[in-house]
Amino acid sequence: MFNQSSEYYQSHYPYVKYCAFSTSLISLLSIILVFYVYFSRPILRNFSFRLIMYLQSSDAIMSICMLLEIFDPVYNPKLCQAQAFIGNFGCLSSFAWTCCISSAIYFSCTGKWKDVESKEKLFLIICTIFPLIISLM
Repeated sequence: MFNQSSEYYQSHYPYVKYCAFSTSLISLLSIILVFYVYFSRPILRNFSFRLIMYLQSSDAIMSICMLLEIFDPVYNPKLCQAQAFIGNFGCLSSFAWTCCISSAIYFSCTGKWKDVESKEKLFLIICTIFPLIISLM
């Protein structure tokens, strides 16, 4: 635990807070751009780009979590718990999507899975239910 009353913490916290907010806002804007491209170009709505969209959704959850930093969750326990849950779920989900995408690439390149697209529902279950269970613990 950090000492919130220390002079070092008090002098540096606003800078850290606004840096986290600005980088999260830039990240969220780039995610919105990816969403826009996906929904405006029907030709891009294939399996590979859907996996990227799922990953971007998880990253959007993480960005929203970091945007909550502007409301000083350090001083609000309920907001801090909500931010911890949202951040944990987003991070675990993003990691799981990265693993699923790399597995899909590996197994499709080696030919061990003939129809990788049939695994999409399995990927959805793994990458949403598993992080949700871990985050609820």
